[in-house]
Amino acid sequence: MLHLGTAMLLLATLIVAAQGARLTPGLRPGLVGPGLVALALGFATVLFGALTANVGAATACLGFPLCNGQLAPDGNSLQHVHWTHRLLAYTLFAYTVWWAARTRARWAWGVVALVVVQIAVGAAMVLLALPPPWRAAHVAVGAAVWAALVLALA
Repeated sequence: MLHLGTAMLLLATLIVAAQGARLTPGLRPGLVGPGLVALALGFATVLFGALTANVGAATACLGFPLCNGQLAPDGNSLQHVHWTHRLLAYTLFAYTVWWAARTRARWAWGVVALVVVQIAVGAAMVLLALPPPWRAAHVAVGAAVWAALVLALA
């Protein structure tokens, strides 16, 4: 979890540096705060994804979109870790839809599209019993979502 979190922060640093480290974000002033919320929510989702993988919780919630057919799993802590990751992803989706509608910008809908792809890859990964190529795709698309969120503020 620490390794992936550090990697995502390094990626963010490189993106900001490549953008010329503007002191004023490209968003209108009223949208910077919501953009930072989206960024924090995206980072939390990535970190919980890493935690889910590292503690062996990836197989704790079978099925999609629910966890073992339940809206609120009553099982062990591994189910709760996995379910928290999914709830963060669902929240990120809803928040980015709201954010995109508020910004009225095409790029914001690109962020939403990446979140949708990420949720679809995550669902396929779970439904297909976690094959390694789907795991790799889930990490890669997660990094793309993170990069898009950083670019939105850089």
